[in-house]
Amino acid sequence: MAKPFESDRGTSSRPRSAVFLDVRTSWRLDGSARVLEQLAPRVVRGDIELLAVADWVAVGPEMARLFASHGARLIAGAPDPSSGSRRGVSLAVIAGLWLASCDAGAVLEIITDGADDHTFDAVGYAAARRGAVFRRLSLREIRG
Repeated sequence: MAKPFESDRGTSSRPRSAVFLDVRTSWRLDGSARVLEQLAPRVVRGDIELLAVADWVAVGPEMARLFASHGARLIAGAPDPSSGSRRGVSLAVIAGLWLASCDAGAVLEIITDGADDHTFDAVGYAAARRGAVFRRLSLREIRG
């Protein structure tokens, strides 16, 4: 049986790495494009899996096309943009499924809008238990 989020890269001696993007309606096309352009070399080399989690109906088709054109897997998150805490839980569950398919040494990064969501702390704890590296990055830090 295949593991959830099994890598498309095939067999590799290096640990899996993923960047999860917590896409919100507050994200703008130009800022998102800058972030994706910074991540593009890592995606092209196959260094990372790029997963964008959002309520794609609320975020809009232009944003979805932008992320998909940069190699991101589009994953449906919480359906209501005002449900901030549930959005975090949705992403945490998806990240947990990804972690479950990883070996020790995997690297998981989550890029958020900087909101203080303790749900992501739980992802960090789960990553540590799996022997994975966890980094939580702010969208503002990445965009510059």
